[in-house]
Amino acid sequence: MNTKPDALSRLYSPDKDPESAPILPPSCIVGSVAWDITNK
Repeated sequence: MNTKPDALSRLYSPDKDPESAPILPPSCIVGSVAWDITNK
């Protein structure tokens, strides 16, 4: 029997910090770009 907690059981844990930090540092954040390339 597997009694160890896994990542899924900790995902919705009530004792989780509500204010979580982003995975990437601010220097690595990239914005999205949309180009209109259909018009010639």
